[in-house]
Amino acid sequence: MLRSGRGLSSNNRNIAIYDSLIIDTSVDDHVFALDTATGDMVWETEILNYDTDTAHAIEQVPEIERSLIESMLAVSPHVSCVHFEPVGFQLEAHSRHGEVGATREYADSVRHNTNLISTLQDAAKDGALEIMGIERDLYGHKVMNGLSVVSWSKVTEIG
Repeated sequence: MLRSGRGLSSNNRNIAIYDSLIIDTSVDDHVFALDTATGDMVWETEILNYDTDTAHAIEQVPEIERSLIESMLAVSPHVSCVHFEPVGFQLEAHSRHGEVGATREYADSVRHNTNLISTLQDAAKDGALEIMGIERDLYGHKVMNGLSVVSWSKVTEIG
């Protein structure tokens, strides 16, 4: 069956060969196996969960667009993400100068991200995702760039 649409990849160069099967992914979030002798589909299953994380990556984008979060949400029916980013200053109560913790001044001086938290909060207010937790300034070898952890999951309808 030829598949089309959005999903894992539109230019897929990754296949696996196991026993007499060719295993591949489709562009509409399925994994399938083809019989090498006949080309018939042996099995197929939908990929239901998509878990991802970022680590000091979002910080490199001074301001993210809501479309980034929306594209992550569109990948699968069940999406979750954990961000390991220096964004503690984006919360109301942020670190004071001299303590370990990300600061707005430092972020501005090195053009780090300033809107991850507000973008996620806007998406949560719209019902697109649920922020599962935020732990501010957990670790930092640079005083002004402390690492925070933000986790969220896509809100899915039951029924």
